Amino acid sequence: MRRFLVQHHYYAQVVLDYIVDAEDDEEAIEIAKDDRLEPFRLQYDKDTLRLLDSDPIEVREIENDGETTPEFWDCECEKDYVQSKTEPICDVCGALAEDQPDSRLFEVPHVPKRFINGKKEERYD
Repeated sequence: MRRFLVQHHYYAQVVLDYIVDAEDDEEAIEIAKDDRLEPFRLQYDKDTLRLLDSDPIEVREIENDGETTPEFWDCECEKDYVQSKTEPICDVCGALAEDQPDSRLFEVPHVPKRFINGKKEERYD
């Protein structure tokens, strides 16, 4: 069976918060426009989260080409080794996410049901 990555493209009211030192509000706005400045907080309004009007869904076939994803990592277990990055440690083998490689995108569909909606559920074998 072939695997596909399906991405829904949404738009939302997004707020980036910056703290800057400036003489006045106009200077503060100019400083905040600098692409190198990192916001300290990002917020989005769930009420205005909507699908884009054009091309809202992108689909591409996933191939076993070694492409990885930063949302999951591989622990040292022999099975069920794909872990969500929301879990910093494997409760079975004790591996730490920061010491392990990212999971290959090809393997992510095999993630056990315990990671549905980013929440860890009871492990099953």
